[in-house]
Amino acid sequence: IGGETLDRDYAVYEHYRDFVGELGATRIRLQAGWQKCERERGTMDLGWLDAIVDDALARGVRPWLELSYGNTNYPGGGGTGLGGGIPTSAEALAAWDRWVTATVRHFRGRVREWEIWNEPDLKRGLNPPEVFAEFHARTATIIRREQTNAQIWALALAHDVTFAERFLRRLAETGRTNLLDAITVHGYPANPDDLG
Repeated sequence: IGGETLDRDYAVYEHYRDFVGELGATRIRLQAGWQKCERERGTMDLGWLDAIVDDALARGVRPWLELSYGNTNYPGGGGTGLGGGIPTSAEALAAWDRWVTATVRHFRGRVREWEIWNEPDLKRGLNPPEVFAEFHARTATIIRREQTNAQIWALALAHDVTFAERFLRRLAETGRTNLLDAITVHGYPANPDDLG
C-alpha cells in the first residue's frame, strides 16, 4: 500500500492507519523525507517516521523506506518534491550521506528494503540517467555498508523505460549492478487495466 507524501505533510498517517492491516496489505511504502528529518542543518529528527514504522509493524505491515527528496538547507541540496533534482553540491552530497547513514542505522533492525529516490525520470534534465546511476551507487554503497542484508530498489520509475535502460547500462559499465536488487515501477494510466 502506498503511504507516500507523509514527508511533505500531504497526508496524515493517523487518518488511515486503522485500515492499513485490515485491508490485507502486507507492505507499506514510505518516503523518508530528508527535508522533514533535517529541518535544521545538522539536527536529525526521525521521530515522526519512527512512530509510523512502529505502528505499521505492529499491524503486521512491513515498511520499506524510500530515500528522497532533497534539502533546501544546503546549496545544491536538490528538489524537495515530485520530480525534484538530486543533490549536486559537494556540501549537500556530504549532508545526504550523513542523513542516509543515520537513517539506515536507525531503522536497520526494522526495515530491510530501501528504495533510492522517487521518479527521477520525471524531469530527465534535472536527473540525467548516467548521473542518477552515480547517485544511486553512492547511496547504495552506504546502505550496504550499514546493513549487509538490505534489499536495494531503484527508480520508482514513472514511465520512461529509456531512462531505466541508460541507468542500468551505466551501472553495468562501472561494475556496480550488485548495488541493485530490483527496480520499482508505478505508472499513471488513465485506466489501470491498461497496465495489464
